[in-house]
Amino acid sequence: MSSNHGVLDMAFACRGDRSVLAHLYRQAPLLVQQALYWDEHLPGLPCVYIITTSGCVLQGDRLDVSITVGPGAMAHVTTQSATKVHRMDEDFAAASQTLQLADNAYLELLPGPVIPHRHSRFITRTLATVSDSATLLSAELLQPGRKHHGAGELFEFDMYSSTLTASRPDGTPLFTEKLIAEPWRHPVRQAGVMGNFDVFGNVTLITPRRHADPIFEQVIADADADGDADCVAGASRLPNDAGLVYKVLGKETEPVKAKVRAFWGLVRREVAGAPIPAARPWGSPLLRKDLGSLLPRWRTQRSKITNNSQWSGRPGEVRRRSCRHRLATGHPARSSLRRWPDTRSPRRSPPAAPGGRWGQRRPAGRAPPPCPRCPRCGSAPG
Repeated sequence: MSSNHGVLDMAFACRGDRSVLAHLYRQAPLLVQQALYWDEHLPGLPCVYIITTSGCVLQGDRLDVSITVGPGAMAHVTTQSATKVHRMDEDFAAASQTLQLADNAYLELLPGPVIPHRHSRFITRTLATVSDSATLLSAELLQPGRKHHGAGELFEFDMYSSTLTASRPDGTPLFTEKLIAEPWRHPVRQAGVMGNFDVFGNVTLITPRRHADPIFEQVIADADADGDADCVAGASRLPNDAGLVYKVLGKETEPVKAKVRAFWGLVRREVAGAPIPAARPWGSPLLRKDLGSLLPRWRTQRSKITNNSQWSGRPGEVRRRSCRHRLATGHPARSSLRRWPDTRSPRRSPPAAPGGRWGQRRPAGRAPPPCPRCPRCGSAPG
C-alpha cells in the first residue's frame, strides 16, 4: 500500500494596495508555485492554485492544508482541477484544512469538484477560526462518481465524510456541519437525500450579519423567480449569526457550478464591492465553461474534413484516413497518417525513402503515394 503525507502551509498578508503570499511551506504531493493576479476586478487579490503532483488521491494519503489570512488581507484559493479519489482495497484517504482569518480578512476557498471512484473512502475535515469582521466563502461540490465512464459509476463509492467546524478567535463555537454518505449502507436515491439528482453543492458563508442579510434576501428573490426543475438551490441562516449556508442539487455538474457562481457573485459584490470574473475555458474550476456543448460541433467539422476526398491539407498537417468497410463492419481500423509537405521550408524536410512511407515528411513538389486499400474488401479509404 502506497501512502503520501502532503503538507501545505500558506499565509497571506496585506502589503500596500494588494495582498501577497507572505509565507509558504510545501511538502509533496501538495504544491503551490506562486500567487497570480489575474482577477481584473480585484487587481490586488492573490489567486493561488493548490496542485497535487500525484494527480489524484490514493488510499493511505494524508493531506494537511493550513491557510492564514492576516488583518485586512484577501485571497482566492482553488485547485488545478477536480479532486479524483481512486479506488481502494484497504485503508482510506483523509484531508484536513485549518483556516484562520484575522480582522477584516477575506478568503474565497473554492476548490474543484470531488469525484469519488468506485469503492473509495475519503474523509475531509475543516477547522475554521474566523474573526467577527472577517468573511470566509467555502464551497464543496460532490459528484456521484465517474458518471460517464464505461457503463457509469453512480454512488458506488464506499464512504464520503465532510466536517466543517467554525469558531471565533477567543474559542467561542459557532457551528459544526457534518455530511456522511455511505451509499452501500444508506441509499441516497430516497426522498430527502439526493432523490433524482446526482450532483451536490454545499457553500458556507461566514460573514457579519450586515453582509449576510442582503445576500439572503437576494437569494430568496432569485429562488422565487427560478423555475428550473433540473437544478434546485436554497439558503439557510447559520447558528449564532455566523452567516449563511447555500445548498444546490442538480443532475449535471455545470448547472450546479452556475448556481454556485451566482451565489459567489452576490457575496463578492456585497463584501468586496466587485463582480466575479466572467466564465472562461481556463482559470478556477468554478470559472471554466462546460465544453461538452462544443463536442458535437467539433465532431461534425472533423468528420467533414476527414471524409472530404478533395481536402488538400495544409503544410505540416496530419490527416487520419480509415476504410469505410472497417467503419461499417467493426473490422479493426488500421488508420494511416499522411504528413503533407511543408513547401514553406523545403530545406527542413528530410529526404524521402525510396517508394515513400506513410507518416513521413516529403520534400516539396513530390506527390504522396496512393492510398492503401482494405485487404478484405479492396475499398479505398474515405
